[in-house]
Amino acid sequence: MKVAYSKFILAIVIGLLSCCVNVMAQEDTGWLDVSSDAVSSGANMYIDGEFVSTIPAKVKVNAGRHTILIQKPHYETYEKTYDIKADNTLCLVISLKASGKLVKVSTAEYAGIWLDGKFVANGSWLGFLSFGKHCFESKIPGCTSTLDVDFTKDSTAEYTIPAPSPTVCWV
Repeated sequence: MKVAYSKFILAIVIGLLSCCVNVMAQEDTGWLDVSSDAVSSGANMYIDGEFVSTIPAKVKVNAGRHTILIQKPHYETYEKTYDIKADNTLCLVISLKASGKLVKVSTAEYAGIWLDGKFVANGSWLGFLSFGKHCFESKIPGCTSTLDVDFTKDSTAEYTIPAPSPTVCWV
């Protein structure tokens, strides 16, 4: 009886110890709850360089310092480092800012349109243009016209490049 009782007590002690070890071995986690405006919805979210989800999203994260990066084409990247605490939820509301807008560029229908040194279309072009300085050119062999623009959120969305004129080279 004493041997059986000792084995029973030993089994209980081992069970309690393994239970305590399991509890102590669990990682501390928290939550990251990211909501967004309609424009930012669907953006990709990365935590410490790893893709996690598109936003809006609520994800479980190990407690500690993490870099959150949110990207969507044609919008400025959001990147910030946060401390996520165990058993807490960090709530972020994301509103990405546009990095450009849709523009229409036209020239003579027989001429090619070049944007920053790259051919984009003949006659007219409709496309996304990032904010900043750009050079449009209208070209046919031996003739070029140039239009330099400093494109901002308040800039016009339509540009006309003059028809190409002969290129003169003086030697």
